[in-house]
Amino acid sequence: MGYALLPRKHWKQQDYLLYTYDVIADMLRQADKKDLSAVTLEFADLAQGISFEKADDIFNWMDNNGYHDASIKLFERHVFFSLLKDFCFYIYESISCAARGKVTVAYTLLRKPIRDNLLYLEWLLSDKEDFYNKLLYHNFNEYDISKIKADKIEYIVKSASQKSYM
Repeated sequence: MGYALLPRKHWKQQDYLLYTYDVIADMLRQADKKDLSAVTLEFADLAQGISFEKADDIFNWMDNNGYHDASIKLFERHVFFSLLKDFCFYIYESISCAARGKVTVAYTLLRKPIRDNLLYLEWLLSDKEDFYNKLLYHNFNEYDISKIKADKIEYIVKSASQKSYM
């Protein structure tokens, strides 16, 4: 593949980035195909199942009806795959812009996945219960990346790195 405005010395790196994106995107497609974000609930009776189906907020319903662990599991899976997909879309667009010589736009597009999505993924890994509660039951300011205090960010990153063997 040739790149009109990208110096030839960067073509292999660009190809590698595109290949890496394709691998991650394929993993996400396979995860969707195999329903890896799904959680199965077994209700005590038909009335409970009907109550669940009528719930406006399934997470709140599960928390209030003895399914908190399943709620956390569903939240974790859904948020993980959603953040990873969003991360990939931004990374791909950044790679695409770099290939077209739009370096400023390419770097700007990297800001969200690296700053926001990565921290949310780390938070999900480090303390999914806290992330769950902040996201579902607290004010937006408590999980808005720009408003999280530095010591909280440091805790999240350190905790996640310990859990990921980094």
